[in-house]
Amino acid sequence: MKTSPGYPAHCPSDCLPDASETPAVPLARRVVRLGSVFSVLLLAVPLAVLLPLFSPRRRVRELRRLSGLLLRALGVRVVHTGPRGGAALLVANHLSWLDGAALLVQQPIHLVADARTATGFLGRLLSGGGTIFLDRSRPRALPDTIAEITSALRTGLPVGAFPEGVRRCSSPGGAFTPAVFEAALRAGVPVRPTLIEHRLRGGRATSSAAFLSGQTLLDNVRAIAAIRGLEVHVRALPVLDPSRYRSRAALCRSAKAAIDRSATPSPAACPAADPRPFIPEKRLITPRDLTPSSVSYS
Repeated sequence: MKTSPGYPAHCPSDCLPDASETPAVPLARRVVRLGSVFSVLLLAVPLAVLLPLFSPRRRVRELRRLSGLLLRALGVRVVHTGPRGGAALLVANHLSWLDGAALLVQQPIHLVADARTATGFLGRLLSGGGTIFLDRSRPRALPDTIAEITSALRTGLPVGAFPEGVRRCSSPGGAFTPAVFEAALRAGVPVRPTLIEHRLRGGRATSSAAFLSGQTLLDNVRAIAAIRGLEVHVRALPVLDPSRYRSRAALCRSAKAAIDRSATPSPAACPAADPRPFIPEKRLITPRDLTPSSVSYS
Protein backbone atom coordinates (compact mmCIF):
# COMPACT_ATOMS: atom_id res chain seq x y z
CA MET A 1 0.00 0.00 0.00
CA LYS A 2 1.20 3.49 -0.78
CA THR A 3 1.89 5.70 2.18
CA SER A 4 2.05 9.45 2.59
CA PRO A 5 3.60 11.77 5.17
CA GLY A 6 1.56 13.92 7.51
CA TYR A 7 -1.85 13.31 8.98
CA PRO A 8 -3.58 10.16 7.69
CA ALA A 9 -6.14 10.50 4.90
CA HIS A 10 -9.73 9.61 5.74
CA CYS A 11 -10.96 9.61 2.15
CA PRO A 12 -9.76 7.15 -0.52
CA SER A 13 -8.30 8.26 -3.84
CA ASP A 14 -11.67 7.31 -5.39
CA CYS A 15 -12.86 10.70 -4.10
CA LEU A 16 -10.73 12.44 -6.70
CA PRO A 17 -12.75 13.83 -9.64
CA ASP A 18 -12.37 12.52 -13.16
CA ALA A 19 -9.59 14.20 -15.11
CA SER A 20 -12.17 15.61 -17.51
CA GLU A 21 -13.78 17.59 -14.66
CA THR A 22 -10.62 19.55 -13.81
CA PRO A 23 -9.09 22.11 -16.18
CA ALA A 24 -5.49 21.18 -16.93
CA VAL A 25 -2.45 23.03 -18.19
CA PRO A 26 -0.51 21.80 -21.23
CA LEU A 27 2.16 19.16 -20.72
CA ALA A 28 4.93 21.69 -21.31
CA ARG A 29 3.61 23.88 -18.47
CA ARG A 30 3.50 20.88 -16.15
CA VAL A 31 7.15 20.11 -16.93
CA VAL A 32 8.10 23.73 -16.21
CA ARG A 33 6.19 23.66 -12.92
CA LEU A 34 7.80 20.41 -11.77
CA GLY A 35 11.22 21.77 -12.76
CA SER A 36 10.51 24.86 -10.66
CA VAL A 37 9.55 22.65 -7.72
CA PHE A 38 12.87 20.81 -8.07
CA SER A 39 14.69 24.16 -8.00
CA VAL A 40 12.89 25.12 -4.80
CA LEU A 41 13.91 21.80 -3.24
CA LEU A 42 17.53 22.46 -4.16
CA LEU A 43 17.24 25.80 -2.37
CA ALA A 44 15.76 24.03 0.64
CA VAL A 45 18.81 21.76 1.12
CA PRO A 46 21.22 24.41 2.45
CA LEU A 47 18.34 26.14 4.21
CA ALA A 48 17.64 22.99 6.26
CA VAL A 49 21.25 23.10 7.46
CA LEU A 50 21.25 26.81 8.25
CA LEU A 51 17.85 27.15 9.93
CA PRO A 52 19.03 26.01 13.41
CA LEU A 53 21.56 28.87 13.37
CA PHE A 54 18.88 31.54 12.94
CA SER A 55 16.72 33.22 15.58
CA PRO A 56 13.30 31.60 16.18
CA ARG A 57 11.44 34.36 14.33
CA ARG A 58 13.79 34.26 11.36
CA ARG A 59 13.36 30.48 11.13
CA VAL A 60 9.62 30.98 10.70
CA ARG A 61 10.19 33.74 8.13
CA GLU A 62 12.52 31.56 6.06
CA LEU A 63 10.10 28.63 6.05
CA ARG A 64 7.36 31.07 5.07
CA ARG A 65 9.44 32.34 2.14
CA LEU A 66 10.15 28.80 1.00
CA SER A 67 6.44 27.93 1.16
CA GLY A 68 5.63 30.92 -1.03
CA LEU A 69 8.19 29.86 -3.63
CA LEU A 70 6.82 26.31 -3.65
CA LEU A 71 3.21 27.40 -4.14
CA ARG A 72 4.25 29.81 -6.88
CA ALA A 73 6.20 27.05 -8.63
CA LEU A 74 3.08 24.87 -8.67
CA GLY A 75 0.86 27.67 -9.93
CA VAL A 76 -1.23 27.73 -6.74
CA ARG A 77 -2.77 31.03 -5.66
CA VAL A 78 -3.66 31.72 -2.02
CA VAL A 79 -6.75 33.86 -1.37
CA HIS A 80 -7.00 35.15 2.19
CA THR A 81 -10.00 36.89 3.74
CA GLY A 82 -10.41 38.13 7.29
CA PRO A 83 -7.96 39.43 9.88
CA ARG A 84 -4.49 38.07 10.48
CA GLY A 85 -1.58 38.54 12.88
CA GLY A 86 -1.18 38.48 16.64
CA ALA A 87 -0.90 35.59 19.06
CA ALA A 88 -3.79 33.20 18.49
CA LEU A 89 -4.41 29.51 18.02
CA LEU A 90 -5.55 29.03 14.42
CA VAL A 91 -7.58 25.85 14.01
CA ALA A 92 -8.53 24.72 10.51
CA ASN A 93 -9.99 21.84 8.56
CA HIS A 94 -7.49 19.81 6.56
CA LEU A 95 -7.43 18.80 2.89
CA SER A 96 -3.78 18.67 1.86
CA TRP A 97 -0.20 19.63 2.69
CA LEU A 98 -1.06 22.80 0.71
CA ASP A 99 -3.08 23.99 3.72
CA GLY A 100 -0.05 24.41 5.97
CA ALA A 101 1.88 26.16 3.20
CA ALA A 102 -1.08 28.51 2.63
CA LEU A 103 -1.24 29.43 6.33
CA LEU A 104 2.50 30.12 6.33
CA VAL A 105 2.32 32.35 3.27
CA GLN A 106 -0.32 34.57 4.88
CA GLN A 107 1.60 35.33 8.07
CA PRO A 108 4.54 34.12 10.21
CA ILE A 109 3.15 31.14 12.09
CA HIS A 110 4.24 28.02 13.94
CA LEU A 111 2.56 24.93 12.51
CA VAL A 112 1.55 21.78 14.37
CA ALA A 113 2.29 18.76 12.15
CA ASP A 114 1.94 15.02 12.43
CA ALA A 115 5.00 13.41 14.00
CA ARG A 116 5.44 11.13 10.99
CA THR A 117 6.80 14.13 9.06
CA ALA A 118 9.55 14.61 11.67
CA THR A 119 12.01 12.26 9.97
CA GLY A 120 14.48 12.69 7.15
CA PHE A 121 15.08 15.85 5.14
CA LEU A 122 11.47 17.04 5.42
CA GLY A 123 11.52 16.64 9.20
CA ARG A 124 14.76 18.56 9.51
CA LEU A 125 13.40 21.40 7.38
CA LEU A 126 10.09 21.64 9.24
CA SER A 127 11.70 21.34 12.66
CA GLY A 128 14.23 24.03 11.80
CA GLY A 129 11.37 26.29 10.72
CA GLY A 130 9.65 26.12 14.10
CA THR A 131 7.15 23.33 13.40
CA ILE A 132 5.77 21.51 16.44
CA PHE A 133 5.22 17.77 16.03
CA LEU A 134 2.22 15.94 17.50
CA ASP A 135 2.45 12.16 17.91
CA ARG A 136 -1.08 10.81 18.30
CA SER A 137 0.24 7.28 18.81
CA ARG A 138 2.01 8.29 22.07
CA PRO A 139 -0.52 9.74 24.55
CA ARG A 140 2.18 10.07 27.22
CA ALA A 141 3.96 12.65 25.03
CA LEU A 142 0.86 14.81 24.70
CA PRO A 143 1.43 17.01 27.81
CA ASP A 144 4.90 17.96 26.53
CA THR A 145 3.47 18.82 23.12
CA ILE A 146 0.76 20.99 24.66
CA ALA A 147 3.43 22.75 26.73
CA GLU A 148 5.45 23.39 23.57
CA ILE A 149 2.42 24.87 21.77
CA THR A 150 1.65 27.03 24.84
CA SER A 151 5.23 28.32 24.89
CA ALA A 152 5.08 29.16 21.17
CA LEU A 153 1.82 31.10 21.67
CA ARG A 154 3.40 33.12 24.47
CA THR A 155 6.11 34.37 22.09
CA GLY A 156 3.47 36.43 20.31
CA LEU A 157 3.27 34.43 17.08
CA PRO A 158 0.17 32.48 16.10
CA VAL A 159 0.17 28.69 16.02
CA GLY A 160 -1.73 26.82 13.30
CA ALA A 161 -3.18 23.38 13.99
CA PHE A 162 -5.46 20.87 12.27
CA PRO A 163 -7.44 19.34 15.16
CA GLU A 164 -9.29 17.04 12.76
CA GLY A 165 -6.16 14.90 12.80
CA VAL A 166 -6.91 13.56 9.33
CA ARG A 167 -7.12 14.81 5.74
CA ARG A 168 -10.42 14.74 3.87
CA CYS A 169 -11.37 15.46 0.28
CA SER A 170 -13.70 18.41 0.85
CA SER A 171 -14.57 21.20 3.27
CA PRO A 172 -15.57 21.64 6.05
CA GLY A 173 -14.37 18.15 7.03
CA GLY A 174 -15.02 16.16 10.19
CA ALA A 175 -15.03 16.60 13.94
CA PHE A 176 -12.14 18.16 15.85
CA THR A 177 -10.38 16.67 18.85
CA PRO A 178 -9.97 19.15 21.73
CA ALA A 179 -6.43 18.53 23.01
CA VAL A 180 -4.69 21.46 21.30
CA PHE A 181 -7.29 23.90 22.62
CA GLU A 182 -5.76 23.41 26.07
CA ALA A 183 -2.76 25.44 24.88
CA ALA A 184 -4.96 28.47 24.15
CA LEU A 185 -6.52 28.21 27.60
CA ARG A 186 -3.09 28.06 29.26
CA ALA A 187 -1.55 30.84 27.19
CA GLY A 188 -4.62 33.06 27.51
CA VAL A 189 -4.81 33.73 23.76
CA PRO A 190 -7.86 33.67 21.50
CA VAL A 191 -8.78 30.84 19.16
CA ARG A 192 -9.33 31.75 15.52
CA PRO A 193 -11.42 29.22 13.55
CA THR A 194 -10.13 29.13 9.96
CA LEU A 195 -11.89 27.63 6.97
CA ILE A 196 -9.76 26.22 4.15
CA GLU A 197 -11.30 25.50 0.77
CA HIS A 198 -9.76 24.42 -2.52
CA ARG A 199 -11.29 26.16 -5.51
CA LEU A 200 -10.69 26.65 -9.20
CA ARG A 201 -10.40 30.11 -10.68
CA GLY A 202 -13.97 31.34 -10.91
CA GLY A 203 -14.97 29.91 -7.53
CA ARG A 204 -15.90 26.28 -8.22
CA ALA A 205 -14.98 23.93 -5.38
CA THR A 206 -12.65 21.07 -6.24
CA SER A 207 -11.17 18.03 -4.54
CA SER A 208 -8.58 17.52 -7.29
CA ALA A 209 -5.71 18.73 -5.06
CA ALA A 210 -6.68 16.77 -1.94
CA PHE A 211 -3.94 14.48 -0.57
CA LEU A 212 -5.78 11.20 -0.15
CA SER A 213 -5.20 7.59 0.81
CA GLY A 214 -3.38 5.62 -1.89
CA GLN A 215 -1.40 8.65 -3.08
CA THR A 216 2.28 9.29 -2.53
CA LEU A 217 3.53 12.83 -2.03
CA LEU A 218 5.00 12.72 -5.54
CA ASP A 219 1.63 11.61 -6.96
CA ASN A 220 -0.04 14.56 -5.28
CA VAL A 221 2.56 17.10 -6.40
CA ARG A 222 2.25 15.90 -10.00
CA ALA A 223 -1.54 16.15 -9.82
CA ILE A 224 -1.38 19.71 -8.45
CA ALA A 225 1.12 20.74 -11.13
CA ALA A 226 -1.40 19.72 -13.80
CA ILE A 227 -4.31 21.85 -12.47
CA ARG A 228 -5.13 25.14 -14.12
CA GLY A 229 -6.23 27.97 -11.83
CA LEU A 230 -6.00 26.20 -8.47
CA GLU A 231 -6.68 28.46 -5.48
CA VAL A 232 -6.46 27.77 -1.75
CA HIS A 233 -9.01 29.97 0.02
CA VAL A 234 -8.17 30.74 3.65
CA ARG A 235 -11.00 32.42 5.54
CA ALA A 236 -10.09 33.71 9.01
CA LEU A 237 -13.22 33.83 11.17
CA PRO A 238 -13.91 35.92 14.29
CA VAL A 239 -11.87 34.85 17.30
CA LEU A 240 -13.24 32.93 20.26
CA ASP A 241 -12.34 34.02 23.80
CA PRO A 242 -11.27 30.90 25.76
CA SER A 243 -12.26 32.50 29.08
CA ARG A 244 -15.92 32.27 28.04
CA TYR A 245 -15.87 28.49 27.83
CA ARG A 246 -16.05 25.99 30.66
CA SER A 247 -13.78 23.44 29.02
CA ARG A 248 -11.52 22.88 26.03
CA ALA A 249 -14.13 20.46 24.67
CA ALA A 250 -16.74 23.23 24.58
CA LEU A 251 -14.23 25.59 22.95
CA CYS A 252 -13.41 22.89 20.39
CA ARG A 253 -17.07 22.35 19.50
CA SER A 254 -17.65 26.07 19.12
CA ALA A 255 -14.66 26.48 16.80
CA LYS A 256 -15.77 23.59 14.59
CA ALA A 257 -19.34 24.93 14.48
CA ALA A 258 -18.05 28.30 13.28
CA ILE A 259 -16.15 26.62 10.44
CA ASP A 260 -19.15 24.49 9.48
CA ARG A 261 -21.42 27.55 9.34
CA SER A 262 -18.98 29.41 7.10
CA ALA A 263 -18.35 26.64 4.61
CA THR A 264 -19.94 26.92 1.18
CA PRO A 265 -22.07 23.86 0.37
CA SER A 266 -19.91 21.90 -2.03
CA PRO A 267 -21.06 19.49 -4.74
CA ALA A 268 -17.56 18.00 -4.47
CA ALA A 269 -18.27 16.74 -0.94
CA CYS A 270 -18.39 12.97 -0.71
CA PRO A 271 -20.04 10.52 1.73
CA ALA A 272 -16.60 9.42 2.96
CA ALA A 273 -15.97 12.89 4.39
CA ASP A 274 -18.27 12.18 7.31
CA PRO A 275 -18.10 14.10 10.61
CA ARG A 276 -16.68 11.29 12.74
CA PRO A 277 -13.19 11.74 14.19
CA PHE A 278 -10.52 9.53 12.64
CA ILE A 279 -9.69 8.13 16.10
CA PRO A 280 -12.36 7.92 18.85
CA GLU A 281 -11.20 10.45 21.42
CA LYS A 282 -11.61 8.33 24.55
CA ARG A 283 -9.53 5.50 23.08
CA LEU A 284 -6.46 7.64 22.74
CA ILE A 285 -5.56 7.58 26.41
CA THR A 286 -6.32 5.40 29.41
CA PRO A 287 -6.65 6.41 33.09
CA ARG A 288 -3.29 4.92 33.96
CA ASP A 289 -1.64 7.24 31.43
CA LEU A 290 -2.88 10.29 33.29
CA THR A 291 -1.19 12.36 35.98
CA PRO A 292 -2.59 15.45 37.65
CA SER A 293 -0.77 17.60 35.07
CA SER A 294 -1.64 15.48 32.06
CA VAL A 295 -3.90 16.41 29.19
CA SER A 296 -6.28 13.98 27.54
CA TYR A 297 -8.08 14.08 24.23
CA SER A 298 -11.47 13.92 25.90
